[in-house]
Amino acid sequence: MAKNLPIRHADTKDSQKVVQEIEAFSASLSPEEWFTGVRQSKNHATLPEYFKKAYPDYEKQWEAWKKTVTRVSSGKEYTRGNPTTRKAKIAHIRLQKVTQKAHKIIEEIKKINITEVEKANDTFNRVIFGDNGGANTPICDGPLKDLAGSKRDAACGAGGLGSAGGAAGKNLVVDFFCLCTGRRTSDNKDEGQGSACGITVGVGEGLGWGGTKSPWGSTNMWGKIKEGCGQFTTSGTKSTSEARAILGESLTKLTEGGKIRDDG
Repeated sequence: MAKNLPIRHADTKDSQKVVQEIEAFSASLSPEEWFTGVRQSKNHATLPEYFKKAYPDYEKQWEAWKKTVTRVSSGKEYTRGNPTTRKAKIAHIRLQKVTQKAHKIIEEIKKINITEVEKANDTFNRVIFGDNGGANTPICDGPLKDLAGSKRDAACGAGGLGSAGGAAGKNLVVDFFCLCTGRRTSDNKDEGQGSACGITVGVGEGLGWGGTKSPWGSTNMWGKIKEGCGQFTTSGTKSTSEARAILGESLTKLTEGGKIRDDG
């Protein structure tokens, strides 16, 4: 989920192709002075000074102009029209304004996409890893920081309808350890979920809650959990409904102890 956020971007590829076609049509009708000037200035990284005077607002379209003129010059897709007619001159000017506005709209869409991804990424990080960390933060310094020195009952809840626990619900990593990490009781019996995503979590020598304090070997266990559960990740999640379905499937697998049904 953290790697494949359930968010669908506005795809601008088709829009950009349409704009490129309009630019090519505009260039085929452009005045000879404009067309030749762009072609001869193709090595300029920015809009040349003599173009800035006539087209002061087109600095951002310079690269597109150069590509378009090269494309039209090849004669493979477009041929030059008669640029001396009044209709051709008016059409060129109007098409230039259309493409300029289209470029601005596409840039705004790209900015919105980036902003939305950043917001979604921040939200998912806080839900999954809590306020103390993220995907790259050491597990003990981030999500499990509040569990340091805690007993399992105090951190996760005593069970039944008693208290919820001081750390339960703060982030999904804590909840995962509360639900899935086993413990060894005082009489050396193992309790808790024995398997999550096919991986034994926290039951064994030097691992788990130990019946008293916060999970031992958290970093090692978390690495195994990610390795085991990683085989069930779904790439390219594009909607919240898909995300909910994946979460539901994950919960089912956890309750089954990591046993995966093979429908094939």
